[in-house]
Amino acid sequence: MWSLKPTLAGRVTLWLTLFSVSLFLIIGFMTFFVTLSHEDKMLHNILRNVSQNKLQFNASVEEISVDRLIDLGYPYATKEQLSELNESFGEFEIGDQYFHFMITDGKVLLMNSTQFIISEERLENILKLQLQAFFPFLLVAFFISRLIAKRALKPFSQLKEQFFTADRQAESLRAFNQSIRETDIKQIADELAMALEQKENSVEQQITFNKGISHELRTPLQIMTHAVELIALKNPELKKQDVYRRLTDSISRMHRIGEALLWLTSDTRSTVQTQVNQCLNGLKVDLENTYREHALAITTVTHNTLNLPMPEVVFDFIVFNLVNNTIEHGKKEQGKIMLNIEISETAISFKNLFDESKPVSAEDHFCIGLTLIDKLCHRFGVTNSIHSINSQFIVTIGLKANGKTS
Repeated sequence: MWSLKPTLAGRVTLWLTLFSVSLFLIIGFMTFFVTLSHEDKMLHNILRNVSQNKLQFNASVEEISVDRLIDLGYPYATKEQLSELNESFGEFEIGDQYFHFMITDGKVLLMNSTQFIISEERLENILKLQLQAFFPFLLVAFFISRLIAKRALKPFSQLKEQFFTADRQAESLRAFNQSIRETDIKQIADELAMALEQKENSVEQQITFNKGISHELRTPLQIMTHAVELIALKNPELKKQDVYRRLTDSISRMHRIGEALLWLTSDTRSTVQTQVNQCLNGLKVDLENTYREHALAITTVTHNTLNLPMPEVVFDFIVFNLVNNTIEHGKKEQGKIMLNIEISETAISFKNLFDESKPVSAEDHFCIGLTLIDKLCHRFGVTNSIHSINSQFIVTIGLKANGKTS
């Protein structure tokens, strides 16, 4: 599949193609050089063979004196200089006639070499053939380079596929690393496996901690709930005050967070469906009130109704974590942190600008909160996509393509 993004395979393909083009140009230059050199060598051999009586004189070769050579118009040496030469070759042209000569024993063998000379027209024909062959050669060189790059980088591509699978695990990655023969790639693969193992350990510790906290908080929260209800019964006017509402909302939220976290380790099969549109409408006011001091502004675009196969407490937990992530790493736009939520028939998307200067790995989502969201989505068989495009952080949670859940 073609991609405009720079890749290692694309880089290798480019340099191999440039290398092939360089070879083509060098070979083309050498063709001209060898052709012209062979021409001179052939003519020199004819003159040498005539001087050694191996060939008969013919119309194109005649014996003349040095004076006659000067008279014909040889411009590159004087008579005295030519007389001192022996077994030497030269060439010159008069008008459209070309001549090669050989000086031996004070005599000059002169040959009219016009018929043997490669004309400019012939050289142009050679150049045209090379130009005609260049573009087909370029295409063939590109596809061969692409094939070589694909084969040469196959271990790297396989490692990339292993590391970016949705259910990647350090154990399976280590097992795959044993099949890598290239030592440098294996070192990188081992480091990735180690980092992934550290992440898994952090997530497991966080899940264990959250599960323990959820269990430990159940009793105090129940006591707090009963105490608040008892106080409200004795003082009915308290129910009308904001402080009472905020207290009950906080206790309820803590209950729901605890229940959501317990689903991470629960084997109970859930059959409930959450009506996302309705649930989000109930959360929106609460979210804006909670994060009012952070200048959070939520915009919702609804195209259709969406039902997700998960408990409402789990969906609430996911939304609160994503909003908290927006507050922590979001970038203000016109003095506000904008969170855009879009709901379709199959998915819900959360989009916000993020500050690239802050230490967050948006694409690899090493943040524990986002990893917990990953695990909760996997737990209830819904898809979860986390990525960034042009400084925009996008999380999409939706139904699987076949509409079924695991």
